[in-house]
Amino acid sequence: IVPVTIGEYAILLIIDTGATNSIIDGSVVNQLGNLIENLNKKSSTMGIDGKTEEGDVYKISFHIEKHTYTQEFITKSLFDALIGFELNSGLQVHGILGTEFLVKNNWIIDFENFEVYSN
Repeated sequence: IVPVTIGEYAILLIIDTGATNSIIDGSVVNQLGNLIENLNKKSSTMGIDGKTEEGDVYKISFHIEKHTYTQEFITKSLFDALIGFELNSGLQVHGILGTEFLVKNNWIIDFENFEVYSN
């Protein structure tokens, strides 16, 4: 789980090494309004159920600790995909950081120590 801030909003993203793209729940997009940029294009994602969905693409700048990142996110409802996680953890996740973000920003996942850091 990665806590991020976008303007005055604090949201939680989850790192998903099985996801190529970064995804943000459509309900969050509505709340963020003009803090994010609609790129006026669509992109497709395949969910864990194997179904392909198309969503709008937004460019979002956000802060993780002292660092600022900018990433394209595809909008999608994440309710069905994350409800089990949310019920078990008690945390509401608002989006997914995919491998494209990790590679672009030189993030390294240490599976042995359960840590993520940038190189």
